Amino acid sequence: MGAEVVDRGGSSGHHRSMSETSDLLPLFPLDLVLFPGTELPLHIFEPRYRRMIGDAMEAQSEFGVVTSQGKSLSPIGCTAIVEKVVQRHEDGRFDVLTRGVRRFRTKALDQEEAVLRARVEFFDDEPGPMLEADEVKALYELAIRAATLAGHRFDRPLKTDHLQPSFLAAAELPLDLAFKQRLLGLTSETQRVAELTAFLEAWIERQQTTDRARALSMRNGKGPH
Repeated sequence: MGAEVVDRGGSSGHHRSMSETSDLLPLFPLDLVLFPGTELPLHIFEPRYRRMIGDAMEAQSEFGVVTSQGKSLSPIGCTAIVEKVVQRHEDGRFDVLTRGVRRFRTKALDQEEAVLRARVEFFDDEPGPMLEADEVKALYELAIRAATLAGHRFDRPLKTDHLQPSFLAAAELPLDLAFKQRLLGLTSETQRVAELTAFLEAWIERQQTTDRARALSMRNGKGPH
């Protein structure tokens, strides 16, 4: 994944905030992309992750969510905090609601503990103009159209004053993981909106073409005369 493996060292304690490379961030590899400001419900069942999430809740600290596909980890991820425990099970499993906080690039991995940890550097968007309200509304309307065609509910409330509406929209859609990962790494909201808009418009066009072809195929000459 492009990050070196480092020897164990430095502080392994949890803190409310981490300096850019001084502490090791515990990682939770998942088959998804987490965006800042978006919710992520998790069912925690493995003992090592039960301990990791338990420590994070006790210290009110962040842990890193990174996209995992096979043995490959993305070099860019997003930290999360636990907002609430939804349910605890008798066998030790529990369900929590987490929220994405900030993005990071993995600089080096530490594999000395049961849970993978990393030295990271945090990053945010470059300075730029906010989107106009009508631009945000157009993005959401497009996302809702795509979600409807995909048979997916779009539950995100419209927030035209949000600084990163592209993340809120993308989080609600069953998009390709590689594309979501690309959005996560972009540092311009204007660019993210442009790429997400182009992606959704192309997807909607392909889906509508497929649906029309399927409808014609099903008729197969058996339509009304």
